[in-house]
Amino acid sequence: MKPVIIKLNPNSIKLTAGKAAEILKLGGIVVHPTDTCYGIAANVFDQAAVEKTYAFKGRDYNKPLNIIVRDFEQMKKYGRWHPLIEEIIRQNPQKMFSFVLSRGKAVPPRFNPDYKTIGIQVPKFDFSLSLLNLVDFPLIATSANLSGMKNNYSLASFLKQMKKAEVLPDLIIDGGRLPFRKPSAVVEIRDGKIIYLRK
Repeated sequence: MKPVIIKLNPNSIKLTAGKAAEILKLGGIVVHPTDTCYGIAANVFDQAAVEKTYAFKGRDYNKPLNIIVRDFEQMKKYGRWHPLIEEIIRQNPQKMFSFVLSRGKAVPPRFNPDYKTIGIQVPKFDFSLSLLNLVDFPLIATSANLSGMKNNYSLASFLKQMKKAEVLPDLIIDGGRLPFRKPSAVVEIRDGKIIYLRK
């Protein structure tokens, strides 16, 4: 069954996010625009949705997935908090960061089971935040591309790649052509020190 495609209108972000939230609550996966490129969202607590995400991308199960949360309070629930996180964001307000933290007890045991850490990000993109405010679980955050292929900044580019996928997403949010932005910096805070895994 082909995925439903909805055009994202800046005047109806909450309405579109509501439709995406319903799909996520039912265990579906949603392709949507993010702070950088097109990404995939799925319920971290729904193992079938996690597996569907891996299957769509053709991703090796040994490679962990990151998550996005709505705010710092939710971040503290799923990762071990450190005051340096807030300081880094405050000093770099225009940049995007993913933080590699010791995984919290709230992370499902079957999610990235071989890892003691987890990558967490608080997005800035309006649609992502609207979506997170409509669900009571964090979301998988991974680029909407097949493993080994380029990130997608337009729907046309994504649909071209999707033809090669064995599993299809349930919903696609068309945000138009996105401006090219580099992936977020990846920061690990280890023993009180800031370590850039990706600048």
